[in-house]
Amino acid sequence: MKDGQFVTDLSDIDKIMIHYADGTKEEMVVTLKDSKVQQVREYSVSGLGDVVYTPNIVVKNRDKLIAYVKEKLSSVTYDSQDVRKIIGNPSDLYLEESFADVKANLDKFVKSLVENEDHQLNSDEAAMKVLVKKVDDNKAKIMMALSYLNRYYNIKYTDNSMSIKNIMMFKPDFYGKTPSVIDRLINIGSSEKNLKGDRTQDAYREIIAGNTGKGNLRNFLEYNMHLFTEDKDINDWFIHSAKNVYVSEPKTTNPDFINKRHRVFDGLDNGVHGRMILPLLTLKDAHMFLISTYNTMAYSSFEKYGKHTEEARNEFKTKIDEVAHAQQTYLDFWSRLSLSNVRDRLLKSQNMVPTPVWDNQNYHGVDGANSMGYGKNGAIIRPIRELYGPTGKFHATNGAMGAMASIYDSANNNDQVYFMVTDLISQFGISAFTHETTHVNDRMLYYGGYSQRVGTNAEAYAQGMLQTPDSSTTNGEYGALGINMAYHRPNDGNQWYNPDPDKLKTRDDIDRYMRNYNEAMMLLDHVEADAVLPKIKGDNSKWFKKIDKEMRSKIQYNDLLGPNQWDSVRDLKGEEKVMTLSSVNDLVDNNFMTKHGNPGNGRYRPEDYAVNSAYVNVNMMAGIYGGNTSLGAPGSLSFKHNAFRMWGYFGYDKGFTSYVSNKYKDAAIKENKGLLGDDFIIKKVSDNTFTTLEAWKKEWYRAVKEKAEKGFTAIEIDGKTN
Repeated sequence: MKDGQFVTDLSDIDKIMIHYADGTKEEMVVTLKDSKVQQVREYSVSGLGDVVYTPNIVVKNRDKLIAYVKEKLSSVTYDSQDVRKIIGNPSDLYLEESFADVKANLDKFVKSLVENEDHQLNSDEAAMKVLVKKVDDNKAKIMMALSYLNRYYNIKYTDNSMSIKNIMMFKPDFYGKTPSVIDRLINIGSSEKNLKGDRTQDAYREIIAGNTGKGNLRNFLEYNMHLFTEDKDINDWFIHSAKNVYVSEPKTTNPDFINKRHRVFDGLDNGVHGRMILPLLTLKDAHMFLISTYNTMAYSSFEKYGKHTEEARNEFKTKIDEVAHAQQTYLDFWSRLSLSNVRDRLLKSQNMVPTPVWDNQNYHGVDGANSMGYGKNGAIIRPIRELYGPTGKFHATNGAMGAMASIYDSANNNDQVYFMVTDLISQFGISAFTHETTHVNDRMLYYGGYSQRVGTNAEAYAQGMLQTPDSSTTNGEYGALGINMAYHRPNDGNQWYNPDPDKLKTRDDIDRYMRNYNEAMMLLDHVEADAVLPKIKGDNSKWFKKIDKEMRSKIQYNDLLGPNQWDSVRDLKGEEKVMTLSSVNDLVDNNFMTKHGNPGNGRYRPEDYAVNSAYVNVNMMAGIYGGNTSLGAPGSLSFKHNAFRMWGYFGYDKGFTSYVSNKYKDAAIKENKGLLGDDFIIKKVSDNTFTTLEAWKKEWYRAVKEKAEKGFTAIEIDGKTN
């Protein structure tokens, strides 16, 4: 070692490091002394008397050999046919910059390579020719291996940036093995699979671990951590050592989850994330940030947001932490709401793979970012060149989407979230996070472990139901039925939703809130009906429309037939316009809805992907009086409205999960010819008290009005009686 850095040639040294099988080490000062053997360099070791340290490199004139080897290696070009024999398209490796760096430093690299390979005391010409021929025959493989190790093993372990790169290139015997340096490089550079950026964790295990004695990348990094640093936890070490990565690890408010796996390296050492470890540790010009929770791992870059100076990046970290806090708030809300038998499924870092959340690839001031890391204006986009590109995680922006979830039929370790037009670090980015993670998490835990209800699909559950609404967009969701699970908002009298999710500390608290929330809207609907009905004057269409049943037919996304239904919102016609409406019960029985605030006329399907269909929002200030009770699968508008009312009346467990999921599917197969309709579910949930949603809603309207007529009672808010 010299000045804290490893020396891999015959340059001067001032210390040696001795590391033992038990993981301990010693660093000892050494001084060059006269050697009794001319071609062997000897050092006296401080404190060890006559003990001598001898580098495993023979001292002799290698100028001619070095020149020959350099000539062979320098002839290799990145796009040459020799390189293309290893990988058809070298650009796919994203190693151009590293390759250029190796060529620019060939004098130094070749010196280390030759000195560590050539151990003969004499200057045998035949032996030299054999070595030069081996290099010439394998020059492309050697250059690509050097470029790979130069890129992905320039890991800095200490405050003085001590790197293990030179050890990994030229001193594999550091870890107790004695392979040929050149043979090892040839082996590494011989195959595309050893050089690809999306296989760095795999390539370590398959091709490099045999020379280190550490079977996987985590063990290798931990061994070096204990050897070179004072860190005890690899998560702390990663944060210290990944110099160009900012990590936000929001703290959970759930005491049961505090000690569960949620930290950054624990999440990275898991599934698809494993490919990111070495690239993140060795970033050069890109500046990334990660948000690590027990359920998700979000990736983005400062360059995306135009933060190109240290001052700007430090200032932006506050925004990152705010979004991280909101994500954690949302997940913690579900940890309180979800049922005990499935709650721990939130702990994906511990039990599965944390869901990757990839921010979009739209870069401030750059037009047309492509997968190779270049913009139309010639700009070099470092986060793509150094991370997203080589790991295969660049995704093009679909301008028709704010974000999307890539999911499977059941919960899968490869479920992922991709932001498109929406920015992760934004107010709506928080809402989009709750939308997309609903798609990922809902089937395994949001409905008590049951799958989505037959005849529905993913988009029936997020927007207009479980996505936390935000006012920064115009998609109509803010002001629609919903609950705030993520944002901390001021309780200033201007909020549509609960302002602070953390104050709903238990499922009972949440159910109580949902009961009061729904009853308040039920009362407003009732009051509106009482006020309007006497004034209609024979034309009900002045104020009302109808949610009708449309029997299903086989079209895209749907294979069900009647009595499974869709919602058909339409104007009143014929007798409906003039029929006598004397009470709210008449509105319920006829499945009427107010014209104001409600969706326009049309078909509403819970199984499709249309904006004005499965994505429909249910305005909380618009009246939907009936339930449009289905005998099979429901329509999307009724489905969302009924789901909230069921939650309010029967609670999350008994009401909400029963209505939106396949909880009673097996019972329906046995008892109801397989039809999991609203009629069947309300009978089950109410213990046969109600046979239709309309009967149940009429009873609830009666009870709500009766309660209101008794007058207001004192309530407690934040410890104060009002």
